[in-house]
Amino acid sequence: MPYGASVPVMKILNPLSDVILAYEMNGEPLPLDHGYPVRAIVPGVVGARNVKWLGTFVVLPLFTVLKT
Repeated sequence: MPYGASVPVMKILNPLSDVILAYEMNGEPLPLDHGYPVRAIVPGVVGARNVKWLGTFVVLPLFTVLKT
């Protein structure tokens, strides 16, 4: 089952933020159990926001209601 998480866009766009999309770990491709091919690293938020196996990301307008 797909998993989704949200992060405030201002946190991502802040030039002082450490938000990254990681594709390597210690100079090697990201291992499968750590989220290969890419994962989101979002310091300062709950660990569930550091999504492994990132498939897509979407930027939505403020106050968007998602249909489930």
